[in-house]
Amino acid sequence: MTNEPKLTEQDIADLEAMANEQPERTVLETWREVLARIEVEEQQRIEPGYASRMLARWPRLELHRIPVYYALFNEYLKRYRDVLTEQLRLHPDALDNTGPLGEEDSDAIKNRDIYKEILFGWSIVTATLEAEWNVTDEDAYESLAAQHEAQQFVTGPQGMMQALVSPGVAFQWTDEDQEALNERVVAALEESGE
Repeated sequence: MTNEPKLTEQDIADLEAMANEQPERTVLETWREVLARIEVEEQQRIEPGYASRMLARWPRLELHRIPVYYALFNEYLKRYRDVLTEQLRLHPDALDNTGPLGEEDSDAIKNRDIYKEILFGWSIVTATLEAEWNVTDEDAYESLAAQHEAQQFVTGPQGMMQALVSPGVAFQWTDEDQEALNERVVAALEESGE
């Protein structure tokens, strides 16, 4: 075990299949399955390899504080998962949108607004975690590391979100989409006072 919710061999095979042919399932479903394992993973023993990687990435993290970091990491992943879960609750038929690439009933086109909502929600989670962080907290370093690792797991360059832009899904995201998202996030944060 690596003690991170991770892509299984099946998840990797599914993502590769999405890049090469019409998907049999949506990216939403893949994300749901990956994030569904958080509770299982957090009950596992922290393996030496995982501890070593975290110590290498975060030099000020102390070995005996890795459980604190790991609990926070899982807590933060659950917040990202809550965004996905809510969108799936609001749009239960979204998992059925597996039409041919580029067609109206394809994942990228039919579920486009759902993905935009998830990206918005994930941006709010990230901003909220940053706003909650306090340098004077006893767990400030562990919290900072956990925030970064959870965000990278979900939205980073090798994170779950990359499945959305794979050639087999072909979700289109323009500069205008990014600008609109940024404006919406800023407005939401101003309204909430964060």
